[in-house]
Amino acid sequence: MPFLEDVNLFLRDHMGYTGDGQGGNGALPVGDRSTSRKPINTRDLRALFAAFAEEYEGAVDDAIEAAVDAQAAADLAAGYAGSATGTPQFASRATAEAATIPAFANWIIVGGLVYRRSPGATALTTAGGVTWAHVDTTEGIDTRQFGASMLNDDNSPAIQAAIEVAKAAFGASGAAIILPAGGFVMCRSQIDAYRPNSPRSDLIFKGAGHLICRLTCGFYGADLALIRCRDPLGVTRSSPIWFENVRFQHESTTGGVNPVFLDIGGWGNSSMYGILFSNSNNTQLRASSIQNLRMTRCEFWYGGYAFPKKSTSGITFSLSGTTLTASGAIFDSRDRYITIFHSPDRRRYRIAAYVSPTEVTLEAAGYRITSGTGLNGLFDCPRVSMVAGSNLVNGIVGDEIFVAGDVGRTILIPRAREGNVAGAFRILRARIIEYVAPHAVRIGDEQGNPINADRDVTHVRVGCPAIDFYQPRGGGSYGSLQSDLTADHLHIEHFAGVGIFAETADSWRISGKIHGDTNPSRLRYSLNTMWFNNIGGEYVGGFDSTSASGEALAYIADQAKAFTYRNLWARNAINERIVQAEDFLSPSGYVIIDGIDCQNYAGDPRDLISETNVPFRVLLLGFVNMQGDSQAGELRFGHGSYIDHRHLKVQPGRVLLGQAVDAGSLPNGSFGINVVSGNLVFRDMAGVLRTINTTVV
Repeated sequence: MPFLEDVNLFLRDHMGYTGDGQGGNGALPVGDRSTSRKPINTRDLRALFAAFAEEYEGAVDDAIEAAVDAQAAADLAAGYAGSATGTPQFASRATAEAATIPAFANWIIVGGLVYRRSPGATALTTAGGVTWAHVDTTEGIDTRQFGASMLNDDNSPAIQAAIEVAKAAFGASGAAIILPAGGFVMCRSQIDAYRPNSPRSDLIFKGAGHLICRLTCGFYGADLALIRCRDPLGVTRSSPIWFENVRFQHESTTGGVNPVFLDIGGWGNSSMYGILFSNSNNTQLRASSIQNLRMTRCEFWYGGYAFPKKSTSGITFSLSGTTLTASGAIFDSRDRYITIFHSPDRRRYRIAAYVSPTEVTLEAAGYRITSGTGLNGLFDCPRVSMVAGSNLVNGIVGDEIFVAGDVGRTILIPRAREGNVAGAFRILRARIIEYVAPHAVRIGDEQGNPINADRDVTHVRVGCPAIDFYQPRGGGSYGSLQSDLTADHLHIEHFAGVGIFAETADSWRISGKIHGDTNPSRLRYSLNTMWFNNIGGEYVGGFDSTSASGEALAYIADQAKAFTYRNLWARNAINERIVQAEDFLSPSGYVIIDGIDCQNYAGDPRDLISETNVPFRVLLLGFVNMQGDSQAGELRFGHGSYIDHRHLKVQPGRVLLGQAVDAGSLPNGSFGINVVSGNLVFRDMAGVLRTINTTVV
């Protein structure tokens, strides 16, 4: 440090320095600094600076000039020497696109993103038609390198370009597609992510969280999807496709029918984590032939669709006994269920008989009926019919069920398809392929081929799901059995129509909450939480809704496996069933309710179930509790056998003693059964001792 040494020498005899009285002459001594007592004055400083200027001014100028030249040379090297020593940098994409990059520059940086010169690439084009490809990183392919931005009106081309590069460049290794963060990512056209399962090529769409990465659909069409990953021919399964920490939403739910957010054919070996599907007037997620799928913390809000039901605007109802009358002509012979709003609760009633346009008779058995006048009400849903061998879905002239924009929607028609066993009923799942009239449409498969009804059905319900997990008709891997779905913390909230539809699957494990719409109307209402065709597995969680419009919260058909509702919490409308089951003709078909905490009670817990199977195939097991009722909790062992709150076993029906004595029929609630002097003795539910003479059989 020669300059510092010169300063010390010059001030050696001044305060704070070690002095020897020699001024700047001779070597700098070492000793006690307190020996220097001479104060520093302005003349001394002026002399110091003058000496400095005389000796160092030229050197400083030379140094500054050399530094400037060196920086200029470094900048020039970084800008034009290619990737060897540096990379040209541009603050914005527009600046880069307008720039002429020398032929020997192989890399550039635009807004912090790295690009590599590559003839025919699609990520970026600079002046002179020079094309650039993204630079792969361990995080994946950043869609911003292809121009995606929150500031763009349409990011579909940029995301599509990233997918095409991933398919071409990474093959079987797969790639992550990184979506922009910070807000809305608008897309104005469908994104095609299909890659056949052989050769396999995985894709993972990754966002930074559903609050800051919002993939927004800005176009309409019930037959379209925001992201479609399905063989157009319906033959080959797709390669795995994953989604993490993204929110899917629509720009608007008015002005047209929203596309499905995700439409995936042959979905396997994949997962979804932290996905939120926001408002939609259509199905939100559609997928087929699911195998080895994991869904964790996925939410579906305000999705699905309800076909418009009969309007009750301006009509009030009066109820006396089982007679329900209307203030105007409203009833017809097709009506099956009606919800009457008894403040503060809602009660579901089954219509047993049509009397006139202003009067019907309600079912009494198993229903608690409350009289009242001036009541509001809503019917369950539209009613349609089909003829075996035809793909025409028909209401009656005058119904306003369908609109032209419904073409492409999923449609569900109970009992119209043949089941696993001849004679069994199955839900027919299809897509609307043609609008005929407000009361009629034609249905088909994903490729537009007609799907005909297997049997005649008359005045059945019609639904559309928020989640559509279907099995395509036809063979091969594309139409294979669905299996191994695990959905943890699945949340379906305020859905319209059917919450979730699924069919022909085993080893499904679902936990979560399904909550219907709380403000039902003619145009938007929840029909059922789930419609299932032959599902094996379990659901653990809750049905939170008093506004479903069907007979029961869940509807299950053609069951040839065992499905269990475990530790179910249910908030249902009064008189509304928990499970409605079609006839199960397969000997292995069962539904088990293993423990239930029911907020709105039934007179008999068995009234929570609607089925005609003999013997019963919907089994009520475990602890059964009716909130808000005087009934005590019961530990159930089937249809009528249980241990009550007194720890006494109750088992109604016929009792066989040693397989030789027929005791006849015992009253419901009998216990303490014994044989005394050849007679059967027991206590009834009130504890009174009874005796029945026995007969040998």
